Amino acid sequence: MRPVLAVILNWNGAKYLRRCVEHAQAQADAAVQVLVVDNGSTDDSLKLIADLVSADNTLRLEANRGFAEGMNAGLHTALSESVDYVWLLNTDAFPRPDCLRRLLARMMRDPSLMMVTPRLLSEDGTEQHA
Repeated sequence: MRPVLAVILNWNGAKYLRRCVEHAQAQADAAVQVLVVDNGSTDDSLKLIADLVSADNTLRLEANRGFAEGMNAGLHTALSESVDYVWLLNTDAFPRPDCLRRLLARMMRDPSLMMVTPRLLSEDGTEQHA
């Protein structure tokens, strides 16, 4: 299987970014490439991004285009790289080490699925509902 591209959308998320990238890269039994899409940040994010991922794994948008357009920019990059799976993350997402393995296993069991999402928990362990 080709690697999974984790698209991390960042907007002024310097306080979360390192932890998010580390959690994405620490996934068990999955080859993860990280692409950080910076959505026009004005905080210290750009310097931090340069310390965390290579320039090839960074997409800088000059202005904040909002969530959908920022993620779409990352998805466009994923399509050009012909990856099998794309994993969309916000900078305040800190997935457990088995999260991606479980998501991929579910998708492989049912090829009709186009997307899956994990159970989302807040830092205090309460479930997030959307």
